[in-house]
Amino acid sequence: MQRASKIHADSGRFTVAAKAELDIAAIYEAQGNLTDVRTELEGKGLLSRGGDGRKKCTPHAFGLGLLPGRSVHIYHSVFRSLTACVRSAICLFQATVHFQRSADFYETDGMLSNRDGVILRVARLMGLLGKYTEAHERFEAVAQACANCKLRKFGARDHLLKAVICLLATGDNVAVRKALDRCASISSDWAGSREARFLGSLVSAAERSDESAFSAVVQDYDSLLDQWKTIILAKAKEKTAEKEHAAELVV
Repeated sequence: MQRASKIHADSGRFTVAAKAELDIAAIYEAQGNLTDVRTELEGKGLLSRGGDGRKKCTPHAFGLGLLPGRSVHIYHSVFRSLTACVRSAICLFQATVHFQRSADFYETDGMLSNRDGVILRVARLMGLLGKYTEAHERFEAVAQACANCKLRKFGARDHLLKAVICLLATGDNVAVRKALDRCASISSDWAGSREARFLGSLVSAAERSDESAFSAVVQDYDSLLDQWKTIILAKAKEKTAEKEHAAELVV
């Protein structure tokens, strides 16, 4: 009886520790988000100042160059922009460390749903930091866990979508094809879904090194996207453009 009470008490401490790590991670994440993506987009001319004086950008135009005639405003010197990006990256990295610790504590307590929620936040930040393979692995793992749970299985497709988008950003189309095959085995309702058609069309464009086709597919399926996805897709598009340019040089 005393041992059971001790185990219960220890379990409670793990949950408290998980929440504490979560709070610390959220602080780092907020500090990183103040400068990270916004500064990078300003530096590339993808944020403009609207009539109300606020900086704005349609989410689906992030990094993809899909909107014609967009205004370009760069407000920082190169040095200041680089410093801000480095500071942001450090904050986001620290956030991933504390989020992962929180996830580990939740797992120790057997709170797997909480763990997976935190792992998704780790995966999101890893994607922003350019750690696409690690982000893919985490999104896919959570998708597998959701697919095995009746209450969470409907979120599996979106997690798989994010996972494969991360792989597209690596430029490894062979790995993307293999991941798409796994998606069908993970989620019973993957085949024929809009997510499946979207990713199939994207990887086909990437394999042909067709940048224009890649952008057209993104436009056709923009309802599936959010700011984070379009940022990662921008990197995937860059890979496609690089291969297209390399092919032109060979010819």
